[in-house]
Amino acid sequence: MLRLALLFWLAAYAQEETAPVPPAPEAPAENRAEAEAAPQPPAPPPPPEVIDPITMSGARSNYPTLVENYILQHSKNEALPLKDKTGRNWKLRLEKIDLETLRELKRGFYAACVRMRDGADRVDLDVTVDFSTARWKVHSVNVHKVNGKARFKYKGSERVPL
Repeated sequence: MLRLALLFWLAAYAQEETAPVPPAPEAPAENRAEAEAAPQPPAPPPPPEVIDPITMSGARSNYPTLVENYILQHSKNEALPLKDKTGRNWKLRLEKIDLETLRELKRGFYAACVRMRDGADRVDLDVTVDFSTARWKVHSVNVHKVNGKARFKYKGSERVPL
């Protein structure tokens, strides 16, 4: 008889352990709809991977490729459209990347003169490339000279308008 009582007790105990947990009460329908409709903020982009600074010889080797790719990606009908600060719209074609003018503006940022043409006009662009992260890219493009007339000069690594 003791054995029978023990079996009943074990069976009852086992049922209590495996009994399903009742579900939590649901939120009212209007709260559930608000929660589902609320837009979730986008995840922030991963920070760019910081790398060791590039040397002048490394910049000299890679600068032309980055600039040429930038021009190809942004060109329309084989010409780079560019609107300068005076409001003039240029349709520029690459003539020469002048690596003799390559200089480091600040850590990882290098600029050089890129000679372009729009018809009879010669336009010298100052193209700054960011080599400071693992994702190298063109940082800025500025019209430096139009037909030999400078719009700014450099004082150290700073651009000074004329």
